[in-house]
Amino acid sequence: QIKKIKTRKIQQISCHLSLINNYINNNKNSISIASMSTMRPKHGYNVNTNLSHVSGSTGVKLLDKTIGQQLTETASKYPNTIAMISSHQNVRITYKEFDEMVTKVAISLVALNLPKSSKIGVYAPNCLEWVLIQFACARIGHVLVNINPSFQVNDLKYVLEKVEISTLFMPRYLKSSNYIDIINNMLDVELRYDITTTNTDTTTNNNVNNNTVNTGTTATAGNGNSTYIEKKKQLQSPLNLNISFLPHLRQVVLLDDSTISEEARLNCNVDMDEVCKENNMISWKDFYENKLNDQNDRADPAGLMVRYNNHVDSVKIHDPVNIQFTSGTTGLPKGAVLSHYNILNNGYLVGNILNYNPYKQMKVLIQVPLYHCFGTVMGNIACVTHGATMVYPNGSFDSEKSLDIIEKEGVSSLYGVP
Repeated sequence: QIKKIKTRKIQQISCHLSLINNYINNNKNSISIASMSTMRPKHGYNVNTNLSHVSGSTGVKLLDKTIGQQLTETASKYPNTIAMISSHQNVRITYKEFDEMVTKVAISLVALNLPKSSKIGVYAPNCLEWVLIQFACARIGHVLVNINPSFQVNDLKYVLEKVEISTLFMPRYLKSSNYIDIINNMLDVELRYDITTTNTDTTTNNNVNNNTVNTGTTATAGNGNSTYIEKKKQLQSPLNLNISFLPHLRQVVLLDDSTISEEARLNCNVDMDEVCKENNMISWKDFYENKLNDQNDRADPAGLMVRYNNHVDSVKIHDPVNIQFTSGTTGLPKGAVLSHYNILNNGYLVGNILNYNPYKQMKVLIQVPLYHCFGTVMGNIACVTHGATMVYPNGSFDSEKSLDIIEKEGVSSLYGVP
């Protein structure tokens, strides 16, 4: 019986080897197999020289650079080409301007004193700020985390905890979701937990001293609790939120209402500085102008530039640059960690397939969400690798606004779902 089983397995292996051999013989022009021992290790990582290496067609050479290097190259080649049009924000900028703005955002991120590969969350609709943060993170070695703007309290808390986000960018609201309330609800949960724990500990100590049995207690809105909340808030600042259950989240940067829609931009009558002050947040204006850097940076701006250049020089093509979450249909969303080499070449190959040409002023209507790879990779990165124009008709999908911008701008390519 054992001999029969062994014979059957040998036959199966022989069959598989025969199929592989036939496939290789029939595809000699597109398949190559080489011993790894004949290949030099690339990009600073080790390879197992005892394994074989199988590669597909090499007709198109992949880009061997970081996303930040690609943007610098594109801006140098096509400085006057329109890089992006954000219709609802009334923004139109060239690649030279885009590259300069990305550098400014990257320097502001460095001024926050976050270590390399810090996770930067964007919880926002399609807008100029979204893509500036995307390329600024890539330039200095931080990891962009795409967050679905429809997430509510539990979803957002899960993502913030899961990947240990350090800085979160978001607008005040989107559609029916009030983002500030969502953040404050998370903070309220923490305060209620802390108060309950504090009261329970106090009750336990009192009961032990009185030789009584502790039955627990529930937090109530008394003077002691109010004092505790005030003390807790005093420990928080816009540069350090000091949230015990989200210890890595240090800052929340509040985007302008223009990021939401044209109507929100035109009808905004809110003092953003006051909103930020009330909620311990940083306004996009202060962040972008780098008004929050510490005393050392103000005294030594050249030192800040040295730190910025050190960040830029440290970035490698196989470093992580983006975390995208699955939809969570069959379970909790899972974060996929993506590298520069990974998504830069994905976008580049998509642009090749769609025949994007920098000399034809190609305009790509990106009405799909940027938190999804369709927008952030196949849209933004495909455009930047080919000198094409990113066009955002609105913060979120609006068919009428898309049709208007198609006619007004004469877009070359349109992204959408069935």
